[in-house]
Amino acid sequence: RSDLDLSVEVWSASAGWRLSPTFAVGAGLQVARLTLSSHSVGSLSDPLQFTGPGMVDPTFATSSAVPLIETRSRGSDSAPGLSFGAWWKPHPALSVASVYRPGARFEVEARAIDHLTGTSSSFDNTVRLPDAAAVGVAWTPLRKSVSGLAQSLTLALDIERFSAGDIAEGMVAGRSVQTSAQFAGSSAYSLDD
Repeated sequence: RSDLDLSVEVWSASAGWRLSPTFAVGAGLQVARLTLSSHSVGSLSDPLQFTGPGMVDPTFATSSAVPLIETRSRGSDSAPGLSFGAWWKPHPALSVASVYRPGARFEVEARAIDHLTGTSSSFDNTVRLPDAAAVGVAWTPLRKSVSGLAQSLTLALDIERFSAGDIAEGMVAGRSVQTSAQFAGSSAYSLDD
């Protein structure tokens, strides 16, 4: 059983410089704040005692699951970031713009309790906002029309790519029997882009 509550707030300020009538660059400064609260309980039920060869443990001999490993992570972290962009107008009816935003990285402490051995361990949970790159094109096909309404018609296309896999890098939602120190030295989670 797992519960995860995660929120991110981003404040930003940006400025641009028009270097010529057809070319401009810009930059932005962001401050992001993450608030994370997660709770995970790994339970085990082994009424037929299949846990290990010759192992008989009355703790898990019931049909109802018994909590084995519990993981909690609660806290907040802040991170600064920069973004960069450019705008170019190669033709009076055509504009091209691009922007790159690297994702902020946060760390919040997590604690895992092994109810079987009574031991606990702490580790840092890492959450990272994805990097994003975007390019956009705007076209005013009827800019020479006699109609003011037709002149203002603008068609735009934006393409954005962000690395969703970055979010899961370093994130441990909860420990389990399979990912505990007795069975595995480390564990990793992945998310396809």
